[in-house]
Amino acid sequence: MLNDREYKECCEGYSESAEKGDYRNILKYSLLLLEHEKCVSSPDYEGIATLHDSAGTCYVHFDKCEEGLEHYKNSLEILKQHLPSEKEKIATSYNNIGETYDRMGNHDKALEYYTTALEIRREVLPPMNLDIAWSYNNIGSVLVDMQKYDEALLYHTKALEIRKELRPPEHEDVFVSQTAIGVIHGLSGQHGTDALDSLMQTFASFGDASSLKTETEYNTPEESLRLAPAAMKKMMSAMHYKKRRFDEALTLLNEAPAIEKEVLGENHPELASTYELISSIYRELGKSEDAMSFMEKSLKLQENE
Repeated sequence: MLNDREYKECCEGYSESAEKGDYRNILKYSLLLLEHEKCVSSPDYEGIATLHDSAGTCYVHFDKCEEGLEHYKNSLEILKQHLPSEKEKIATSYNNIGETYDRMGNHDKALEYYTTALEIRREVLPPMNLDIAWSYNNIGSVLVDMQKYDEALLYHTKALEIRKELRPPEHEDVFVSQTAIGVIHGLSGQHGTDALDSLMQTFASFGDASSLKTETEYNTPEESLRLAPAAMKKMMSAMHYKKRRFDEALTLLNEAPAIEKEVLGENHPELASTYELISSIYRELGKSEDAMSFMEKSLKLQENE
């Protein structure tokens, strides 16, 4: 058990790390405070649930999804047992678990938890609510992965309706929903190259379409359609980058190379631009070794052109 001075230092360290987005130290202090809470006579259950959420988020950030899942589930059980009236927080816990299963590729489990989160949110929130829109979005995305395109389209359409009502037309949430609908049309084969045209118009309407150009200008329509999710991630990453949200930008951008490799191959020169973008974000984060590593990958591919 921590003494008073150690407890105060941990609380201050946790708060400072959270403000900086320092995942490594957030995790360290979360775990220390959780151990401390095991020893106190009157536990702060809401605080314990928050600490488990923080630890879970950090573990998932470091791709330790099993550990993250354990903490998210601990948070959920604490809320259900000790704070059952906190419905919105319970829904968020279900959503966090769903996102982790989604990241692990367990689509059935992800869908189960996403659906429960949606059911709770629909009980306690007004119909036109952005959290409900995110639940629709998450369920739609899992259904795309499960190749249930008709169902996915229904959920993404519901998300778009809410977002168009509550967000300005140029907002990134509207962009995400519109792009998802275009991708689904293409994947389901219902609209052929019209889906690609729709996607290009969606990207262009949000200003800087340069990342889409790199994905479409030199590829067949079929390849371009398959590359559209990568282009979407690049543009979303650029939006975060401009707002100096570098961690969010990096998370999105790191997902693009896998898509590009699958469609174009390991050594395609278009990957060079993606690696260069990743390098620039690492530079902003002060991680010079990572920045150099991705720049070297970019230069190597450019030499092979």
